[in-house]
Amino acid sequence: MRILLLPLLLTACATTGQPGGGTSIRDIRPPAELPPEDFAGAQYADSRGCVYIRAGAAGNVTWVPRVDRRRQHLCNVEPTFS
Repeated sequence: MRILLLPLLLTACATTGQPGGGTSIRDIRPPAELPPEDFAGAQYADSRGCVYIRAGAAGNVTWVPRVDRRRQHLCNVEPTFS
């Protein structure tokens, strides 16, 4: 019985353990607009409602897309600035 289950388990692990066909991080668009220079928050939602996180060093700020556990860009939130 165990010998018969092993191939089934291996097949199940091989097909379900792979990442889904979600949006690649390379396919995520940059913010629709950048926040004002004096914006000090660590997180920003653009006018589309997509969330970005502040990154960078030495005064060079980059806005990186925030993704969920499935590596999908977190969107559909209320924009930071109306």
